[in-house]
Amino acid sequence: MTNLLFSFDSLSSYKILILILFVVILFIFEVLRNPIFKQKSIALKRDIFRESKIPNLNYRFMQEKDIQVCLDIYRVLEENEQLPAGYIDEYELYIKSNTGDRKFFVVESNSEVIATCGFIQEGYDTFHLIYGLIKPEFQRRGLGAIMFAIRAIELESSKGMIGLTPTDSSKIYYERYGFETFYFFGNEILKEDDEKVDINNDDCKRIMLISITKDDITFLRNYAKNCIRNNPPINLLRTNVF
Repeated sequence: MTNLLFSFDSLSSYKILILILFVVILFIFEVLRNPIFKQKSIALKRDIFRESKIPNLNYRFMQEKDIQVCLDIYRVLEENEQLPAGYIDEYELYIKSNTGDRKFFVVESNSEVIATCGFIQEGYDTFHLIYGLIKPEFQRRGLGAIMFAIRAIELESSKGMIGLTPTDSSKIYYERYGFETFYFFGNEILKEDDEKVDINNDDCKRIMLISITKDDITFLRNYAKNCIRNNPPINLLRTNVF
């Protein structure tokens, strides 16, 4: 499938997006250099992955025609207070730059877009999950696990570290997968229970991380294959997924 290139409304918007991406990449790089992550394995919990009951699931690259639908999903979740308010313009910039190491998918049921998700590749063995959004009527039906799987199997090295920046509500959700929480404060990387952590300080940035092994990738690929039964995509990104 050919990647679609989008034009930004202004040069300033483009510069803001590049700055945001640079800060995210620098943050992840500094986090992974910390000795904390060499001392322990943050393992994937496989028992969370159960078959979805939603029929005729398919997933593919986001296309230009999907942008308005994805923005509508964002607005509904924002109104339901499932997403922080005031960031939809930033989200629109992200999904209009669906190129290079920044990829977005949509998930369909019977050809209806019901969810969307993305990731930023930040190196050969590291990437950051971004914007996993599901229509309210399709939540709590196994789609979150599917969206995690279809992104995780795209690690170029077939193993590595996956990070994300959680909201308060999504933090609890991702802990079920085995993600652990750390804080970036000044030049320090702190564990969640460190006394220096001040969640009310805007300079204390929260991140969640998990290690993915080669066996995890095999498990997740088989899981996605069993859930995506309607015309599973071939060569969606870099590899033959199925």
